[in-house]
Parts: sequence; structure tokens; C-alpha cells
Amino acid sequence: MKIILTYPFLTGKGGMETVIKKVLQNTPDSIKMKLFLPGGSEDESWLDGINNDNVEIILHNHKNPLAMFLDTFKYIKAEKPNKVITMNNLQILPILMAKKFVKNMQVISWNHFSLKFTKANFLLKKCDSFLAISSGICDELKEMKINPEKIHLIYNPIDKPTKLIPLGNENTRRFIYVGRVQYKKQKNLAEMFEILGQLEFDFQLDIYGDGTKEEVNKLKNLAKMLGINSKINWHGWQKNVWNSIKKTDLLLFTSKYEGFPMAILEAIAHGIPVISSNCSSGPKDIVTSLNGKLYQLGNTSEAVKLLNDFYSGNLKFGSQEEIAKSVEKFYTENYIKDYFNIIQK
Repeated sequence: MKIILTYPFLTGKGGMETVIKKVLQNTPDSIKMKLFLPGGSEDESWLDGINNDNVEIILHNHKNPLAMFLDTFKYIKAEKPNKVITMNNLQILPILMAKKFVKNMQVISWNHFSLKFTKANFLLKKCDSFLAISSGICDELKEMKINPEKIHLIYNPIDKPTKLIPLGNENTRRFIYVGRVQYKKQKNLAEMFEILGQLEFDFQLDIYGDGTKEEVNKLKNLAKMLGINSKINWHGWQKNVWNSIKKTDLLLFTSKYEGFPMAILEAIAHGIPVISSNCSSGPKDIVTSLNGKLYQLGNTSEAVKLLNDFYSGNLKFGSQEEIAKSVEKFYTENYIKDYFNIIQK
């Protein structure tokens, strides 16, 4: 079977790249898999270690959407795959155009974001099947009147960590954030800072991730205004972030929307509890009373109370071992088997 996995462009630093790499590294010999990125990848180092003989990586360097559109059409038409898996709605159109020239080709949507925040959702109705990475996306597809038999809930995988990250056990609580640095866009760190500005105890926030200069400056200015700038440590993007974190008490997450937040899953797998917004798609599939708490997005007073209760000991989670065990079903070995069983149907 010949399959093309495609997306317009990747930075090389996100959760999508992590998942794609696991799929490529574990592609069975019965499948000839090609990763096709018409816009390439800003950082290509994430592709290191993909050595399967039956996997090929094709990176082009188109910069404008029209060139990527035409390149996708031409490439799919020329390759004539059995199936195309796309993670981008707008890419469905050139794939459908190419499908007219490729007999019996199937189009599979593998969307990594809540459909409430993606463009051209009407094109999804033209796909043959769907990989949904969260129950939220499953529900959104059903709301679009997609046949439930075409929808497969698959989540996203992580490798089981070899060790837990120690908790702080100090009067000063140490929090972490892992992900893109954005002010009021998807990652919504402005809300996190507003929450932290209302806390009644000492804390330090370690931020692992980068963003545009404009977004970072907005957040630094907000931190100064809230009087918490001395409590925030900017570490930038780290290739092996979980090796960089020596100790922490809690992961904070304030996203407006997600698909399936890998940072939450990875933190819990390392024994770190989580307080997250109950945003569209993702957190509710991972966070339980054993490993964390969810607050209503935008309700900063609810989040402040959760953090104050955590500090005072009124909010307790499981042991680190229990926290890590709570996400066992997401480990790679189980995921890979399910993933390839579904796409080969």
C-alpha cells in the first residue's frame, strides 16, 4: 500500500512533528509511506532518526499558498497513492483535484486542531474517513453530519518516560509552561499572567518555548504591569525540554483551543500534575481528578482559587507514580497498532 502523509509547512518544533515522527518511525513494511511538505520545514532536525527503508521524506520550499496548492496537486497526481492523509483542510481541495486522475484513491483527514478554529471545514465532507485526535473533534465532526462510521478516535501518542521529574517541595511553588509563546492567540499566555498576578503565595514560572518578538514583548510588558516579571524565567525553545526541567510542582495551560495538547500529556507522563483551561478539544480527554484540574476558560478567579487551594494543600492529586500511570493508554506501542489498523481498512 502506498500512502502520502501531507501538510503545507511545519516549523519543526511542535506537537504535530512529535506525532508524525512516531508514525514514520513505526510504519510497517507493508506500507510505503511518504511525508510530503510542499512548504518544507523551518527546522529539519526533528526528522533525524527516521531511517525506515519504506519511508521517504519530500521537502519542497514554496513560500506562498498558491505555489503550495499547485505543488500538492501535481505531486499527488504524479505519485498515484492508494491513500492521502492530510492534516490541513485547505489542502483537501488540491488533493480532490488530483483524485480525479487517480483511480480509487482515498482521502483521510487527520486534523490536529478543534474545528471551531479551522478554515474551510466544508471540504471535510468530501473526505473518505477521519482520524480524530480527541473526543471534542469527534463531536465536532458529528455535528457537521459526518457519518460516525467514518470517524475513528485515535488520540496522540507519547513514549513512556524513563523517569519522573521531581516535585519542588519548597515554599516557593515552581510552575512550568511548555509550548508556543503567544499573548492572546491560541496559547493565551496573557490569561496565565493575569491568573498569576492574583496569587497569594510566592511562585516562579519557567517558560519553555519561543514566539515572535512582538508576542514575547507584549507578555513581558504585561508581567511588569502585574508586578510578576521577576517571577518569570524565559528559557526559550528546548529540543529536549523534559530533560531540561529539573524540578517543578505543576504545569499551567491556558489555551483558547487545542487539538490534543501534547504538553499536558507529556507532563502527566513525567508525574507532573496539571491545571488547564477546559478549552475546545483535548484537555478533558487527559485530565482527571488524579492528575489535575480544569477551569472554565476565561474564569481567572476559578483558576486562582485552584492554585491557592493547591498551595494550601486543600487541592491534592495522586502520587507521582499514580499520575504517570493515569496516561498509560496513550503510550506509543498501543497507539501505533491502532493507527495502522485504521488506515489500512
